[in-house]
Amino acid sequence: RIIHTVYLAKRGGYCGMIRAHIKELAKKIYRHYQEIHIWYTYEIQAMGNRYPLLNKKNRCAIREYWSRFGWKIPLLWHRMLYQITGTQTPQFFPESTFVLEILPYMRNSALTTGWGDKAYLDYHIRGIETAQSVLRNVSGRYIDKDFKLCPWEDAQTILHAFHSELVVKPAINTDTGKGVKLIHPPYDLAEIEREYGKNFVLQMPLFQHDEMKKLNSSSVNTIRVNSLLLDAQVFIMSAFVKVGEEGAFADNNGHNRFFIGIGEDGSYLDYAIDHDLRRYNSIPSGYEFARKKVVSFHEICETVKKAHRCIPHFGMAFWDICIKEDGKPAIVEVNLWRPNATIAQAATGVPFCGKYTDKVLSYVAMQRKGKNE
Repeated sequence: RIIHTVYLAKRGGYCGMIRAHIKELAKKIYRHYQEIHIWYTYEIQAMGNRYPLLNKKNRCAIREYWSRFGWKIPLLWHRMLYQITGTQTPQFFPESTFVLEILPYMRNSALTTGWGDKAYLDYHIRGIETAQSVLRNVSGRYIDKDFKLCPWEDAQTILHAFHSELVVKPAINTDTGKGVKLIHPPYDLAEIEREYGKNFVLQMPLFQHDEMKKLNSSSVNTIRVNSLLLDAQVFIMSAFVKVGEEGAFADNNGHNRFFIGIGEDGSYLDYAIDHDLRRYNSIPSGYEFARKKVVSFHEICETVKKAHRCIPHFGMAFWDICIKEDGKPAIVEVNLWRPNATIAQAATGVPFCGKYTDKVLSYVAMQRKGKNE
């Protein structure tokens, strides 16, 4: 729209037209920003009514901490997180601040959709184990497991060769488990297209370790690991396990699912939270998780570090890891858009960036300052 306006203005010499259209566009962008900010704030405020007000000492500590980096933040998230976790630290992130003011400086946002395409995950992080894709629909065109284009008839033939279950999932802009399901032969590609349209991927299912099955046997329960790429090094900020809803296949779909924080030593914390941020000492399966060690947690962290080095456009990445039957980790997917920072902090009891919070805020503050100068 701007290019078209500039073209017309140059032909007619209408400089005022350029200013008017840019001003109108700027207003729309600002209104959109406000809408997002208000939506986040009011969503949490409605929930925040369950939580007591902060005392003066805590309010002052939070404001003093964040003002060091140039922010004035809402206190609603601290009210909630102080109560849920029992941890009182000013370093907790308000969701609105994290999404709107931190995350944009930690990534190349223009590349988020393309690099987050699930059809190309194993291409970007070659040499690292992932869910094995057998067929990919990329903007209506088919690509096989070796990333070779194939006509529709060949794609159907590839599917007909499989006599076991497959996982189908949307490939773009999906980070909530929507549309992820297990399908059974015989396979009809036309029927799959009717449901998913374009941009989806078909994969071999991953079979999880017995210890992970104890959390919930119907779902593939993954480890969410949040990683940070800064100063040419990758750090693990925080991690938690996602426990699926009973009867569900995906662990990030459904309302009755649970999240259990994982400490730096690889042990589960002694509580779980649900999607509404209610705290529990047990989960429906009855599995006693408190203080138990997560299988292969060190190897999971090393896998994430290796994978994050392959996508340097993104200073933060949010990985879902399956612990396979043999105890080895496999990357299910990476979320490059945005995580739910509130759930992550409530589950783990630590700020989203963990012990690297000061480092991240200092980096972003410098980036903001450079942009404004």
